[in-house]
Amino acid sequence: MKNSLSVVISTLLCAGLMVACQPNMIDEIKSDKKVLQPSENKYLEFSTQAEFQQTLNELSRKTEDQIDAWESKKGFISLRKRFKEVVAAEEKNAANGLAPLKSTEAQRFTSAYIPSEEGGIEPNLVDWRMMPLVNPAGIVKVGKMLLQYRRAVTKSIVDDPTKEGELALLEKATQSNSALQLQVSPVVSSRHYLPNSNARYTTRSCESASGSPQEWKMIAYEEVWEYEEGGEEYQCKYVLKYNSTTGVYEYVLECGNVYVPNLKQYCVQLKVRTLQRGAFGSWNNRSTGTQKASGQWKLATGSVLAPGWNSGNAGYVTDPFQNTNYSVTNTSGSTSTMTWTFLYSTKASSGNSNIGFDQSSYHDPYWDGYSCQCHI
Repeated sequence: MKNSLSVVISTLLCAGLMVACQPNMIDEIKSDKKVLQPSENKYLEFSTQAEFQQTLNELSRKTEDQIDAWESKKGFISLRKRFKEVVAAEEKNAANGLAPLKSTEAQRFTSAYIPSEEGGIEPNLVDWRMMPLVNPAGIVKVGKMLLQYRRAVTKSIVDDPTKEGELALLEKATQSNSALQLQVSPVVSSRHYLPNSNARYTTRSCESASGSPQEWKMIAYEEVWEYEEGGEEYQCKYVLKYNSTTGVYEYVLECGNVYVPNLKQYCVQLKVRTLQRGAFGSWNNRSTGTQKASGQWKLATGSVLAPGWNSGNAGYVTDPFQNTNYSVTNTSGSTSTMTWTFLYSTKASSGNSNIGFDQSSYHDPYWDGYSCQCHI
């Protein structure tokens, strides 16, 4: 894994009409580029999807201090770093009676966050666990793929070493272009909507506030989401070839990585946010290390995940959950956005997965020390 310097292209000749662009568009925009500060625009590279997932899982088990050290060693500024800087500055401003999102950091690092409907801010990223692995613009490279992860959309493009400008196309694209091997996929999230009627699932949430007047608030919600991205799969197939030794055509098994435009990622999570009352009655993120939760989870009947997985069962349970009953504590350190993941997987897309929590699932999140507890 290594760091790469990305570039930002200020003007696109095709102005968002990606279906009309030709493959040589990458060459055409090379002369109109602007290099930003390297420290802000480096992105990490992973040789394979397996390496990316392994690193994601390993970092999910580390403390905030350990992740700080890991990022520093890489010489890398992540979305996580910028998000935490905004949260810290906003906490300080709130303590001084200033309005939300008026800090210098909030004004500078707008790509790292989005305002939350419930108050405060959230990472501009659907899977908060990825925050240490992507740069503030959500960029990372996995295998041959340049990827951009955002809260509402995921994009991918094959990084051709003989060309320049793929990153500009990725950041500006609004729709897919098969000729450029460019994939733009909206994130389908239960917190907003699931477009397929078979899912019949929306986010369940709860919140609890304490203090008189109310000073602290915890919000927790189930979230299921999915999206498609371009990627590589290891595939084998028989190819008819001429054998010069025998003088006949015969089928030969050939294996290798093949570009697949519709790899589907899907995830089932419990998210917890902690907030503090600020100036003008607003709520601001409050970093803490005392989030806890317990409960039971199960996938909804009709969830279609991968071959061999039966509808309605618990599916493949990822760390730290080894069965449907769980009890977890924040062991990472001070954060205002806590995620516990029940399931995460990838499959070649073949329609909607209809993932969702079964209605028998329940959760009891708790903000220890602040008397905030609720039930989903």
